[in-house]
Amino acid sequence: MARSLGAQNIAEGRLPGSWGPLSAEAVLAANPDFIFIAGSSWVNRPNAVRTGYDIPPEVTRRSLAPYAARPAWQGLTAIRNGELHAIEHGLCRTLFDDTAALYIAKRLWPGAFETADPVAELADYHQRFLPLAFSGTWMLPWRG
Repeated sequence: MARSLGAQNIAEGRLPGSWGPLSAEAVLAANPDFIFIAGSSWVNRPNAVRTGYDIPPEVTRRSLAPYAARPAWQGLTAIRNGELHAIEHGLCRTLFDDTAALYIAKRLWPGAFETADPVAELADYHQRFLPLAFSGTWMLPWRG
């Protein structure tokens, strides 16, 4: 998704499929401008970033906090600039994956997507096409 949006994925060439956990050294060496951490409502994963239906924003932010607090990460451009984000892992495999792409694009190029509201788009998709109500946290910055 990063490449299709014109961004560089620091996992590319380091991990099969260009996603997954990177070594601490790789992240520090790359000093990314943005960090997007995939979250979900996985069970039996108490340290996972929590996103999805019925997950309040404060729970998602609390689960992101340990990443922002990593001592070695304090110097990263993304952390200093407040560009640590949670994004629902399952969005990349659905018909409404465009909302995840829109969220990332809006962070990368805020001026070009100033009026875009990816969360509202996701809520609208639920209302129009899904048999369940929109709820929860699907994407957000660590600092609100």
